[in-house]
Amino acid sequence: MKRYIFLMVVLFLCGCSVNTHLTVDVLNPAKRPVLQKAADVALITDVFNPEKCGQFYFYDKRSIFDSTCRVRFQAEVFMEGIQDIIGDSQFFMDVANIGLSEKNMPFSDMLSLSQDADPEILLILNAFKMQDREFILEHLAYEAGKKVASYFFPAWVSVTRMVIVPSGNEWQRASEAALAGSWERADFFWEALSKEKSKKKQSAAWFNRAVYQEINGDFETAADYVRRADALCHRKIHRTYLNVWEQRMLMEQQFDALILND
Repeated sequence: MKRYIFLMVVLFLCGCSVNTHLTVDVLNPAKRPVLQKAADVALITDVFNPEKCGQFYFYDKRSIFDSTCRVRFQAEVFMEGIQDIIGDSQFFMDVANIGLSEKNMPFSDMLSLSQDADPEILLILNAFKMQDREFILEHLAYEAGKKVASYFFPAWVSVTRMVIVPSGNEWQRASEAALAGSWERADFFWEALSKEKSKKKQSAAWFNRAVYQEINGDFETAADYVRRADALCHRKIHRTYLNVWEQRMLMEQQFDALILND
């Protein structure tokens, strides 16, 4: 249940070393979870265009009347945002998106439509309205769907992690491997570099290996490696990372509780 994207965002000097920032995607628990872990989810869009739905938009300081009725389409895009967040989390087995063909369908008929999906959770959108001073409302509808979904379901968010890069070709190769997502190769370099004579460089290698262990899902080893790094050379980054590690552990405990209570 891990998906990571790595980008070099910024570099700054720290003594004789360079700290390389990486952007990493981490699965966040829902802010207001509505369920325990479930196998399947189904979404139903019960929204239709009203008889009069043309509206004015403001674009480039001008008022433009849009005669195209897009309420239903925007609602479907909103649900696509929800579907993508739920699906990307890999926390559920399947997410089906069901569109209704007629208005005022009884709830019993909606249940029948969702029978093939056999969901533990059925989300029904039965009212939708957007107002904004932007012209590309479909994009905003999609982003709104993602935001709503992340409130009730686990969602991936981008966080920052950092590795320490002292001067030297091997350090540079390790950093480049990490930036390319080749973490096993990076750790191969760092393991060798952890045996250097300089305690500062040993410390840097152990810290970087801790970041790899976190990404690999071994949180206890990650904490152990940071403590090793700090025993060799005290750095503020070690204490900062351990605070981040504690937050990650709380998040993992929330996920464990969902699985145990399934």
